[in-house]
Amino acid sequence: MVAAVTAAITPRTRLAVIDHVTSASAIVLPAARIVAACHALGVPVLIDGAHAPGQIDLDISAIGADWYAGNCHKWLCAPKGCGFLQARPDRQQGLHPGTISHGFRKGFLAEFDWTGTTDPSRFLAVSEAIACHHRLGGAELRQRNRLLAAAGTKRIAGRLNTETGATGTLAAAMGTVRLPVADASPQNALAIRARLLAAGTDAPVHALDGALWLRLSAFAYNRSGDYERLGDIVADILATHTGAAVSAS
Repeated sequence: MVAAVTAAITPRTRLAVIDHVTSASAIVLPAARIVAACHALGVPVLIDGAHAPGQIDLDISAIGADWYAGNCHKWLCAPKGCGFLQARPDRQQGLHPGTISHGFRKGFLAEFDWTGTTDPSRFLAVSEAIACHHRLGGAELRQRNRLLAAAGTKRIAGRLNTETGATGTLAAAMGTVRLPVADASPQNALAIRARLLAAGTDAPVHALDGALWLRLSAFAYNRSGDYERLGDIVADILATHTGAAVSAS
């Protein structure tokens, strides 16, 4: 994986933008190793860590990226629209928010701290979201979610007689299952997700590398029975949607 990133770098490369946890394929990338490899080639790195805070153990300083952006409204359960940007001290000069306001030319923190009429209440709730995460178990919760997602992914793959996506150290509290359908178009992915919503549940369906993949997640409110029910729902949808029933295993 690291080799694939460095192989894509050319003399024209000015910036590498890397996911920490990919969204559609739910893969946990070796961020620190990728950053080190890019830096060895003189390329700065921006990490998109939208799915990382609250899902995996996260030490931003140890990763060493030039910039790291993350969301708090996903796995940390802070209010929507709440995120953060970390920039190494040597990368802060010349970095400005999308909305220029009172702090312009007064330094990194002053510029980003107050951007016009933005409502700051969601940011003020982050400390409580972090406290809630720890009350739910913190590291133990993250490990519990990872194991539950792995078991749920395996269960649904068995129910559909198909394969799972990334496992082991490449997976966290999300997993993917290849849907056994012939039509792997993005349009069919949207149609199947619409059927999931109509059935009272939701799981993203993405067209990737010539196949459709169902992505599932595990959190504090999930139990193993949820994935058994999801497998039954997906099997019923595929039977009526494609005309080919999925046998139970």
